[in-house]
Amino acid sequence: MISKNRITILRSLQQKKTRRELNLFTAEGTKTVLELLNSGLVAELVVAAPEWLQQNSAIVKKAQTTEEADAKDLERISSLSTAPD
Repeated sequence: MISKNRITILRSLQQKKTRRELNLFTAEGTKTVLELLNSGLVAELVVAAPEWLQQNSAIVKKAQTTEEADAKDLERISSLSTAPD
């Protein structure tokens, strides 16, 4: 499961200043994440529900790190009004 510290860092990426300082960004939603992983960019971290990680295990291997999160944690991390599936 994802740590509270990691959740804090991911939430801070909602601010433009932090994204620039860390040279990181977030991508949310199945379609966006899969396109990102197929694009050739290196994903530093993929956070998702265990079921999603299992369903997309072949492509998720392209990420440097994967972490499981429950629905509550995904809602806390998400910048969207409704957390993606």
